[in-house]
Amino acid sequence: MIGNIAADIHTALQGGHRLKFTPDGRQVVAVSVKTGMLLVFDSKSHAVVKQMTTGRGASIYMDAQRNRAFISCTPDGFVAVIDLATLQETARIAVARPDGIALVMH
Repeated sequence: MIGNIAADIHTALQGGHRLKFTPDGRQVVAVSVKTGMLLVFDSKSHAVVKQMTTGRGASIYMDAQRNRAFISCTPDGFVAVIDLATLQETARIAVARPDGIALVMH
């Protein structure tokens, strides 16, 4: 076992695949690679703050500078952009089979 388990959160998220803390650490974003469900939890209370359907997520990248999350929806062929302030999907970027995500700033 690596590290200690701080808490178990029973999400009922079918096909739960990835999770990431938001840049401020207040919330946790979890995605399903099976159903396209995206859940946002309060990191302290573990309560669901937001539930939405986006694409079937494979990877999550948190952009702290612009307060957004990028969800690679591999089976669906796009990257979903989530505004972390409003918890709304703001864009879909068409990409053939996206998987891991990195952001390069110029």
